[in-house]
Amino acid sequence: MLGIWMAPNGSKTKMIQEMRTSAMEWGAKIRKGRLPKEEAWQALHSNIAAKLKYLLAACTFTEKECTSIMAPAIRAALPKSGILHTMTKSVRDTPITSGGLGVPNLYKLIGTLQTALLVNQCWQKTPI
Repeated sequence: MLGIWMAPNGSKTKMIQEMRTSAMEWGAKIRKGRLPKEEAWQALHSNIAAKLKYLLAACTFTEKECTSIMAPAIRAALPKSGILHTMTKSVRDTPITSGGLGVPNLYKLIGTLQTALLVNQCWQKTPI
C-alpha cells in the first residue's frame, strides 16, 4: 500500500504526489513489459486503479487532481491495449454500458464511494 497519510493542516499535495508517483511507476512497468493487449487492459482496472481507489473515500480531490493522478497510468495502458490514449475523455471515461471504454475515473469513484458511505451511515442511524 502507498505510504501516505493525510496532513494535519489539510494539505493534499503530498498525497497527490505519492499517488501520481505510484501511477507513473506502474506505467513505466507496463511500457517495458510484454503484456498481451487484454492483460494490459485488465491490469489498468485490477491493479493500479484498485490500488488508488482504496484511499479515495477519505479524499476530497478535485477533478483536475484526479486526472493528474491517473494520467500516467492511462497514457501507458491504453497504447498497450491497442487504444489511442488521445481519445476524448468523454468517450474514454464513459461506462461500457453507455457506449464508452470504461476507463477508471478517480473523480467519479470518489463521488460513488462517498455517496455509498453516506447512505450506509443514514441507514445505520449513527450520530455522524
